[in-house]
Amino acid sequence: MLRVEYRDGLYLPDLDLWFDAQEGRERCVISHAHSDHTAEHRAIISTPETARIFRHRVDRNNEAIIETLRYGERRDYGRYALTFYPAGHCLGSAQVLVEAEGERLVYTGDFKLRPNVAAETA
Repeated sequence: MLRVEYRDGLYLPDLDLWFDAQEGRERCVISHAHSDHTAEHRAIISTPETARIFRHRVDRNNEAIIETLRYGERRDYGRYALTFYPAGHCLGSAQVLVEAEGERLVYTGDFKLRPNVAAETA
């Protein structure tokens, strides 16, 4: 079973994978670009919209390595795969499906179920 820890962000130690870490990490999945979900990470994985906001708000020197996934796009990282789905919280917000070791885990971050003109419906 995948271990899940919370240490100022969600952490999957078996995969060395962070989500919305509040301190800079080597690599972190960012569910959306609000300040309580971002930090100065060396590399991020996010939606294209979140990446643009991240560059403007956090990474003004363009030093972070940014990898983007569109909603519904599945990407394999060897030991795990990620797929992003709309979270409905704000522009570019995503829920993240993690598939690893025959298991599936969904990290929602912040989400909103009611329709919103500023975000895709969850």
